[in-house]
Amino acid sequence: MAGGRTTRLALFLNLPIREVGGELTARYAHLFDFFAALAERTRETTFVLPLAHDAERREDYGTVELPQNVRLAGLPHWTSAPMLAQRIHRIVPSVLWIGARQGGSWDALGAVVPSVAGNLLVYTARLRRKPVFLFVRGEKQRTVSIMFDASRRTRMMIRALAAMERPVRRWIAAGVPTFVAGEELVERYAAPGARLYNLYPGLSRDFPIVPAARTTWAPADAPLRLITVARLSPEKGLEDLLAAVASAGAAGADLVVEFVGDGPDRERLQALTAELGLTGRVRFTGFVGTRPELIERLDGADVFVLPSRSEGLPHSVVEAMARGLPVVASAIGGLPELLGEGSGIIVPPRDPAALAAVLGDLAGDRARLDDLSSRSVARVARFEPDAQARELCERLVQAYPQLGALL
Repeated sequence: MAGGRTTRLALFLNLPIREVGGELTARYAHLFDFFAALAERTRETTFVLPLAHDAERREDYGTVELPQNVRLAGLPHWTSAPMLAQRIHRIVPSVLWIGARQGGSWDALGAVVPSVAGNLLVYTARLRRKPVFLFVRGEKQRTVSIMFDASRRTRMMIRALAAMERPVRRWIAAGVPTFVAGEELVERYAAPGARLYNLYPGLSRDFPIVPAARTTWAPADAPLRLITVARLSPEKGLEDLLAAVASAGAAGADLVVEFVGDGPDRERLQALTAELGLTGRVRFTGFVGTRPELIERLDGADVFVLPSRSEGLPHSVVEAMARGLPVVASAIGGLPELLGEGSGIIVPPRDPAALAAVLGDLAGDRARLDDLSSRSVARVARFEPDAQARELCERLVQAYPQLGALL
């Protein structure tokens, strides 16, 4: 931390964290890297987030390393929307207490919104006339509608999300700096006078970027090796990938696919694999908890595929590009911008036939993989956390000159 830093910053992060014997852990520890890089530009940063204290460390959780000037303001822990609803009577008072006791000492507040805690903290900061800025990652109403059935509870969740979005739209229209994942969200929230920026963390600090594009692939007489790293959940569209592999295979393409990740759809996807006759061509690896193993999986593949139906800016795609993998993904969320200008291949969501055609073409044209690999490596440099933190601070100072110490 530079000696001249004077800003006291607060960030509400919808990132659950667990403390075990004095060590901070999280299932996706790398998601904190961007916010840690931002904190290093301040005198002190407070992370307001769901916090639990555990007696034993969970095997699939990684260590969260934070700068010494970061302090935690823990909220009652939650990891899902249903858990949030169950504990809302404890969470709201906790948020208001933190805002009342600590908010006066903060020079600025950033918050992930729309969210119960984020919205409340933004309200309190604006009442104090503090500089605020927003992070919007994905289109939550669409995600919820895909993840859950058309039940009364789902409809209530969607209505609640719509209600939380209304003040966010007012803040954006009032010129509150807002950082979103992808041009789709820029268009969704566009308004006269809005300060909307397509900038959202996509890569961890120590994730190794290959020094040059890959040139070695599975030989032409061997299967093209596909990989996806994703939660096995309906919004990821993984059944479309299975259908595409089956269709491309019927047309003569030799493909195998590895699913890295776990989730509520695992059994259904395994059953569909058998139904489509793909048992020998599909591998379900499960959740990979260590970075070396994840890198080994990525380096052992030829093409990364993510056929999502709802998405923000998935870290898994950026990490695949960092390892020089060609990427095929659906035109949703931040993916079209990430893979634009030929940096990857975009297909329509919910279109297994289009996906099958692309995968079949790549299986028959291994030389094209060299070009796509070089484009992946060139594109990924923009997502380095320190560079993104610097860009974010430049945008903030344009809106709030009093925060010039961030530069």
